[in-house]
Amino acid sequence: MCRARDPQQTHGTKMFRSLKKSGRLRRISKVLGTETSFDDFVYSLGSEAGPKAQALSELFDLCEADPDLSQVLTNYSADREQLKATYIALIANGAGQWVRGHYVAASAFAFVPTLEYVLGAHPEGESLSEMAFKLFDYFELGKFGPAEK
Repeated sequence: MCRARDPQQTHGTKMFRSLKKSGRLRRISKVLGTETSFDDFVYSLGSEAGPKAQALSELFDLCEADPDLSQVLTNYSADREQLKATYIALIANGAGQWVRGHYVAASAFAFVPTLEYVLGAHPEGESLSEMAFKLFDYFELGKFGPAEK
């Protein structure tokens, strides 16, 4: 006999998953968001043993483990190399800032609308600095939905 899912249980499961993801993102962001020079940052990512490289790997683990984010990765055929290159480009263009408890460069990968935006759902020809600015606004204003609205 197949039992129907209890809507309360499903909501509770989603809420727990969201809280767990939020805690992981906060911990990852604290590591990634510590101040270093850009040269030191790039060097630390080249080393697989450095704390920032490990935190970045955990950020990508978070993306792959979340069913909704994982679907976005599949839709855009995004692999870890593309994610890493996108993350570095965002940092280099101004997204390495904190706003309202979000380290913008990391949080951009943790929510469906912003992940879609950085992977390609942005206007053609938009510069990376414009993208970083829009992501900053997205998290500063607390908007939900597409990052550019």
